[in-house]
Amino acid sequence: MAPTLANGKICYIEIPATEPRRSSEFYEKVFGWRIRKRGDGAIAFDDATGEVSGTWVHGRPPATAPGLLIYIMVDSVAATIDADISHGGEVVQPIGLDAPEITARFRDPAGNVIGLYQEPGRTKGSVNESSWHEFIVSRVFDAPRDLVWKAWTRIVLVNSFSDEKGGLTRHPMSPTWPLEMLSTTTLTEHEGKTTITPRWAPLNPTEEERKTFDAAHEGMKQGWTGTFDQLAAYLKGAKA
Repeated sequence: MAPTLANGKICYIEIPATEPRRSSEFYEKVFGWRIRKRGDGAIAFDDATGEVSGTWVHGRPPATAPGLLIYIMVDSVAATIDADISHGGEVVQPIGLDAPEITARFRDPAGNVIGLYQEPGRTKGSVNESSWHEFIVSRVFDAPRDLVWKAWTRIVLVNSFSDEKGGLTRHPMSPTWPLEMLSTTTLTEHEGKTTITPRWAPLNPTEEERKTFDAAHEGMKQGWTGTFDQLAAYLKGAKA
């Protein structure tokens, strides 16, 4: 089907890239964009709908901070974040900060910050309600995975709340915090650098617990930023 042509339509996007080929492979694998060559030999793309086209521009500074921010619609923000990270991207805003909208932001291999948007009620693929409330954050470290893993397991503790008999109990400072949480951390290595991605999600939460967890995302992001800063400093000393 031929693309729609109309006055006022956004028709072409130029994306800064340090390595256009690498960036094109990233967007092709993560979003299914069709990659092609223009008549002048430059790498170009058509998005998944065939309605928007563009190219990657070498030598232009990346959009590292949101000014004009582009959002890409996806079936599942949570699943797309996983794909972003596995192909060299980085999460800069986790799911939940724009609640009730289902959004996130990532940094592509060239450093551009791009938004993700999931239409409410969309159920294609692996989308489920719990993924809308998942907290995901990541950081890329300039160190191989084995070294990062050794440092991570050496300085990070896993805590849980329990009563005097060792049973589950409520958060002492937040009685409506989810009673049970699933916490998963993945380490992905790409070209000698390692991305750490912690993910937290409440298990079988009540509506009140879910709202408490969602409201805490900004504070959790700040806490993880401090943890990542400590890990980066430790790794810098370990490599020296």
